[in-house]
Amino acid sequence: MSLKDILRSIARDYFIVATGVIAANLIGRLIFYPDGYITLTELSSMFLGSVVFMLPHFVFASKKELSKAQCKRRRILHLFILLSTVLCYGYLLGWLEGFNLLELLVIITSVLVIYLLVWNIGWQIDQSNSDLINRKLAELQEETNDD
Repeated sequence: MSLKDILRSIARDYFIVATGVIAANLIGRLIFYPDGYITLTELSSMFLGSVVFMLPHFVFASKKELSKAQCKRRRILHLFILLSTVLCYGYLLGWLEGFNLLELLVIITSVLVIYLLVWNIGWQIDQSNSDLINRKLAELQEETNDD
């Protein structure tokens, strides 16, 4: 994937991730701190975190086209780097207090759900673009055959 493609992917995925992070935070608050509220500082850290969580996208950078096997390996590597990034960021900002297994599981589950959501939406957008390109090519071929 070229740098331009990665930056386009980051821009596309950022808003999905930011929304997912806020939703996951709200769900976590409902479970662990039902009387709590989100401060402006915490909301800012979620938006900044969403930027930080986009950095592992650079795992997909390559000067040549990747094979399907290479893409799968990089996707798995990306997930583990992303999980590590989220856990480190969460620990630094106090999202994780000590070692609470339930909090840890909620964060890991949240990351997996958001990851699958982002991947699915991205796949649907790419599929839609591919269908549009194929339809336009078919129209162009029909025009060429009619002449």
